[in-house]
Amino acid sequence: MTSSLFLLALTLTLSIVAADISAYIEGQAQLPVAVLTDSWAVEVHGGIEAANEIAERHGFTNMGRVGAFANIYHFKMSSSIHNINENIKSGTEVQYMTTALKSEIKVGYVQQQSLHNWEKKYIQPTCQTDPLWCSQWTVNNTGQTNETNLYLDLNAEPAWIQGYTGNGILVGVVDDGVQHNHTDLRNNYVSASSYNFNENISDPSPPSGSSHGTACAGEIVMARDNNVCGVGVAYNASVAGLRLLGGDITDITVSSALSYSRDNIDIYSNSWGPPDSGFTIGGPGYLSSLALKEGAEMGRNGRGNIVTFAAGNGGGFEFDTCAADGYSQSIYAISVGAYAQNGAPASYDEKCSAKQTVALRENTRTIN
Repeated sequence: MTSSLFLLALTLTLSIVAADISAYIEGQAQLPVAVLTDSWAVEVHGGIEAANEIAERHGFTNMGRVGAFANIYHFKMSSSIHNINENIKSGTEVQYMTTALKSEIKVGYVQQQSLHNWEKKYIQPTCQTDPLWCSQWTVNNTGQTNETNLYLDLNAEPAWIQGYTGNGILVGVVDDGVQHNHTDLRNNYVSASSYNFNENISDPSPPSGSSHGTACAGEIVMARDNNVCGVGVAYNASVAGLRLLGGDITDITVSSALSYSRDNIDIYSNSWGPPDSGFTIGGPGYLSSLALKEGAEMGRNGRGNIVTFAAGNGGGFEFDTCAADGYSQSIYAISVGAYAQNGAPASYDEKCSAKQTVALRENTRTIN
């Protein structure tokens, strides 16, 4: 029995190896034919004068050192050679020239250069593929704010160029619901981690006339290059809708929303809190505090959830401060303030020592 199992395992292993080799060979067969150029990289010891002499002796012009290399030079075919293109295409001629260069005692590495057909890994969105892109100054500030010499934005594009587009991240938007069938959201929506705590159903769609949560979700994950709206700051992330606002809110519903699918949701985004009046103090109850604590300690299978809360919109009131908001003050949450296009705090931004970061917003209390 053991011998049979061994033979079966060996057969499967060899089959996999054979398949991998076959795939590799097939891939190799699809490689494009190299397009050779009139440039050679040549390693020459003895300095620039030796490189110049060797280049001239073999019908090349020394174009200088390659990059920061001390002994590698860029040799280019001299225009005096009878038809450069013919020489580039002639395998026999190329081999002869390479061999001749290598015969020099001061020459080491020799390589004729070929063209690389590399592709850009990042292509900037355009107003043609995302109509509102040119208005999104918070992400793509090209001067729309009319602030002279001040082009403040979130520096999202440098992050995108490095590959940080939100891929593999699930953001739970705790709000008044998410219109998950929206063209700009539906492909990033994860129903399995979404819930409506107002009505105790799985569909987190907002009630009629409510769009705050949908706007928040859009700013995060709006699809790009689909001829609709703009581009989300993490357009490859996934989003879950957690509808909490718009109905009866208790410590049970809040704690349930802040802990729902906590092993799957990476970030809980919260743009809500106690009323901004300057006279109201509020914060998480016992269950909500426990949900925040356990999320930080046990969420994402022990890696901890990230929870953000807006610092508040009460900056226009004389006595309002985010110190009166217990959610923003929680040691298990990140409090986010706002600064405007002129580089100063937004007029509605609340002050308190709990704020850990700020983001760009219009200097009004409306959503842009």
